[in-house]
Formats: sequence, structure tokens, C-alpha cells
Amino acid sequence: MLALGSGDIELSLLGFRNPNGHALVSLFSGSEGFPDRVEKSVMTRTVKIDGNRARIRLGPLPWALYALSVLHDENDDGRMNSSWLGTPHEGFGFSGYPEYRFGQPGYDDVSFLLATEQLEMTIKMRYATGQQERRQQNLGIQLNRPQN
Repeated sequence: MLALGSGDIELSLLGFRNPNGHALVSLFSGSEGFPDRVEKSVMTRTVKIDGNRARIRLGPLPWALYALSVLHDENDDGRMNSSWLGTPHEGFGFSGYPEYRFGQPGYDDVSFLLATEQLEMTIKMRYATGQQERRQQNLGIQLNRPQN
């Protein structure tokens, strides 16, 4: 059984491909709505990107099991932009460093226990479209992407 307490999460976000827009950081205390229904999150914060990184402190929070999802909202529209196939056009990241695979990780895959006064965590951003483009370039496929 956990003793009652509270703590802060010192979050470092690394690997943004550009400083456009903001990072949307959502903290969930259960699987309902995870990872993209921010209205179901405990909190969602907008963070300014500095070069290819960002930092934020979340807390104080009661000791509990949580999961984080991060969106690099490059166009500041408040949602993940994706292709008609569902491939994300914007960056994303999760607590727990899940292996990137098709589809979103589950809450149980990325949850962590906050049970100290301060927890430091790093999340590396991922870009599915960048991975897809590198694979296509390695195969010699010409890309014709519309300019933003």
C-alpha cells in the first residue's frame, strides 16, 4: 500500500523536428480517453518549444499511476493531423518509451508510478511521416508532398 503523498514530474521533451507550434502534454490517470481525448486527462498543458526541446513541471500531483502523451502540434490546431490512413503528420511521444508500431500504445504499456516527491522523466518525440519518408527514399521512391 502506498503512503499518501504528492510529487512533481520534471518532464524533458527531446527531438522536435522544428520549433513550430507547441507541445501538448496530457497526463492521464486511467485508460479512459488515453492517449488523445484530452478532455479525459487529469491535465493538459501547452508548452513552448525551444529549438528541438521543451521542459515542463507537472504538479504537485497525488501519488498514483499515470501515463503521459505528447503531441507536437505544429499548426496549433489542438489535434493530431494524420493521413486518411491514420498515419500521423505531427510528432508524438509517450511515457515509457514504447516501441513504435502501427497504432497507439495502450495505457498499461506506458503507465508509470509517481511515488516520490520529484520524478524526472524524458520523452523522445517520434515522427511517423519521417520514418515513412526515409523508408521510401531508401527504396528510391520520389515523394511529392504538398508544401505547408
